[in-house]
Amino acid sequence: MDYENEGDFKHRGTGELNYKIGIINENDQIEWTTEKDHFSYGKDPSIIVLDDGRVLNVYGGQTSDNLWYRLGEYIDDELYWSEQINFGTAKNADIVEMDNELNRVLIVSEMNAEIHEQIGRYEDDQLVWNLPLNSDSNYGVGENPSITVLDNGLVLSTKDHKGDLLYQLGEYIDGEMYWTDPVKYDTGKKPSVLSLGDGYVVDVHEGGIGFIYYNLGRYENGEINWYSVGNHYVTHGDSYSPQIDILSNGTIVNVYHTSFFGVAYNLYYQHATFENGTLEWIDTSIASDFYDNGNYPNIAVLKDDYILETHSGENSADLWYSIGKAQDYSIDFISAEKYVSRMHRPVSLQLDNGYVLSMYTQAGNLEKYFPAYSQIATVQNEKLSWESWNGEERYTSFEGLDNDIVQLNNGLILNVHEERFNDEGRASDNIQYVLGKWSDDSKRVEWMVD
Repeated sequence: MDYENEGDFKHRGTGELNYKIGIINENDQIEWTTEKDHFSYGKDPSIIVLDDGRVLNVYGGQTSDNLWYRLGEYIDDELYWSEQINFGTAKNADIVEMDNELNRVLIVSEMNAEIHEQIGRYEDDQLVWNLPLNSDSNYGVGENPSITVLDNGLVLSTKDHKGDLLYQLGEYIDGEMYWTDPVKYDTGKKPSVLSLGDGYVVDVHEGGIGFIYYNLGRYENGEINWYSVGNHYVTHGDSYSPQIDILSNGTIVNVYHTSFFGVAYNLYYQHATFENGTLEWIDTSIASDFYDNGNYPNIAVLKDDYILETHSGENSADLWYSIGKAQDYSIDFISAEKYVSRMHRPVSLQLDNGYVLSMYTQAGNLEKYFPAYSQIATVQNEKLSWESWNGEERYTSFEGLDNDIVQLNNGLILNVHEERFNDEGRASDNIQYVLGKWSDDSKRVEWMVD
């Protein structure tokens, strides 16, 4: 019998794991303040004190190569232990805390004469394993990437690939982003993902035959649990390129464009409320939520719940913007103004310092395949004041199509985009990331490109 489940123990025999608590006196000797106390069964225990004051203990199984851990909390000269949890098959494990701010730990162990490592984060009374390990700037294949920042600082990235919707979690560590492997969560294309708080997320995307769908998920134990998938919400067909953001009162705003036989591109918006894990769309008629002509719209909620909307022109490569004020479940947009020519698919974000960052792509360049550009604006009297256009200065030094941007909790800006051609000039379907930082001297984002 393998005595590894404490509920199976009938007596205290070989393989007991005990602990004692002591203090180091002025003579560098340990004065034990408690007698030894039993807390589990197993072998080869290793223990560390975490930054939050709790202790983390890992140990091997008593008669097999299972690995277990328990978290203990020191209260009034006693340790109170969480339930023991099995987290792998190996032996001779050792543990070290990697980063106090990120609550990460590294465990090394032996299996089949090889040394293995696992990285985890302690959350409440559990360790979350299989955290991001890949730091390559290409973090998977796909198209139409979208990103959002979760409450815990992790980045959730979605994309489509060959009709499937995939997600990955990313984390910024020491100058790089580390990503999990992609996981399929639905079918469709052109997803837009948004964090709703408390671990909840919503994704909107194109489905079949011009319909738009949404999914709801929640971050749990190192992954997204998509608990409501495949919900159709746009009541008319020929709807494309949905984009979402959230107001300060929790109301969700979604924009999209329609296309009838490839012409007459109209732009619409809709509102939704989210409560107790359920999303409800506000019932508005098609006529009332029309606001302009164009395609590939994008929205960014500004301070005081002003909304910045940018889009490509209906039949041109010009980019337009409009600022609106949220009024209950409607938006009062001012007239759209053109702010740059010969570009397409804009995406915008208001940075923590109040500046607005807009990114877009130029196609058909003979020297660079899909050069990405960024431009800065300030908000003045419900209008944007754009910096003067200088193509060479605004070029970001990387090529990227279908950009998306977020600002991380540490202030850095994260851009994700499609790589259409690799360094050898061959077609590519990689998704890449680039990090940038704000420069107070140049009043622009400096992209960290090798």
